[in-house]
Amino acid sequence: MNPADHIDTNVPEDIRNFSIWFCKTYWINGICDPMYVCNITAMHLGRGDGQGRFEDGLGDGPDDRQGRSGADVAYRRLYGAYTTCIIESGQDHLLIHAELAKLRAL
Repeated sequence: MNPADHIDTNVPEDIRNFSIWFCKTYWINGICDPMYVCNITAMHLGRGDGQGRFEDGLGDGPDDRQGRSGADVAYRRLYGAYTTCIIESGQDHLLIHAELAKLRAL
């Protein structure tokens, strides 16, 4: 399965590329998974509402009430959903955070 085939055209390119990278890297093959990754990522970075709408100023924003960064919350949500695919090693944690940080910097 090609994750790109299951991502709506309204998803910003950088979030789309993150979702494709994430799904391919961790062998996530469900039809709905690529859009789920896009929605969770965008929502916690303040770039979407988590329901298929993507624009700045939507979602939870860059930080949550506990002071965790949006990237950290997105990572925790994705890890929770795909814990059987992701080995929580320091390397995976840092790799996913680095990719999420690229999105936040834009």
